[in-house]
Amino acid sequence: MPKIKLNGIETYYEVQGTGQPLVLVHGAVGTHDIWKPQIEHFSKKYKVITYDLRGHGKTEKGEGEYSIGLFADDLNELLKKLNIEKPIICGLSLGGMIAQAYAVKHPDNVKSLVLSDTWASSSLTMRDKIVKHVLPETVMKLMIRHLRPETYLKIITFFFKKRGVKLKKGMTDRWEGTEKEEIVKTLGAVYRFSVQELEKIVAPTLIIVGELERKNVFKHAKYMSRQIENSWIETVPGAIHISNLENVEYFDELLELIAPL
Repeated sequence: MPKIKLNGIETYYEVQGTGQPLVLVHGAVGTHDIWKPQIEHFSKKYKVITYDLRGHGKTEKGEGEYSIGLFADDLNELLKKLNIEKPIICGLSLGGMIAQAYAVKHPDNVKSLVLSDTWASSSLTMRDKIVKHVLPETVMKLMIRHLRPETYLKIITFFFKKRGVKLKKGMTDRWEGTEKEEIVKTLGAVYRFSVQELEKIVAPTLIIVGELERKNVFKHAKYMSRQIENSWIETVPGAIHISNLENVEYFDELLELIAPL
C-alpha cells in the first residue's frame, strides 16, 4: 500500500501505467477509487496518478482547518516527490477547485487542465453574484454533526429533485464511511474557497459540466471559461455531478480531447 508524507500527512497514492502523466483529483468525501474506469482506460497509454486527499480514504487526517490552498499544496508536494513534471491535471468537484488553485500557483507545470462539475468560488459567491449558496455553512455543518448520513443526504439531494435519487445512491456509502468532523472540515474549505486569478492559467483547459447539473454550476463554468483564455466547455449527457462515473465513455472521450498523445 504505497504512502508518501505530504506536508506532514501520510498520503495514500497509486501510480499506474507509463507515459505522459495524468493526475486525477477526486471530490469531497470521495477517494481515488472514483477514478477506477479512467485508470483502467488511460493507464494503457498514460502514467495515471491518483491519491486520497487528507482526511479521505486511506490518507491521514490533518490538524486544524482545511483549505483549498492547503489541498493544492499537498498536490504540489506529491508531484515534486514523485518527480512528475508537466502533468495533465483533472479535478472533479472539490478536485476541480484544487486543480484551479494549483494551476494558478504553478501555471508552468501544467500541460493541460480539466475542471469537471466544479465552481469558481464558494465563499465569495454571494458577493460575485454568480450563484447563491444552496445551504448556509452553519446549517450544513449542524446537519452533518447531528443527523444520520441518510437523513442529511436526503436534504442535500432534495435540491436536485428527481435527479437526486441517482446522485444519492452514489454518495451514501462514501459519506457514511467518512468521519463527520472530516466532512465538516472539508466542506469548510469548500465554503471558504475564493475566486482565483484564473487569468494566470495558461494551459489548455477543458471545463466539463453534467447535463443535469444545477444551473449555478453552468454559471460558474461560463465564468471560468471567460477568465481562462484557452478554455472551452463541454456537457456530459445524462450526468448530474459525478460525470466520470455517470457517463464513463463520453467523459473519457472528452478527456482524450485535452490529453492527446
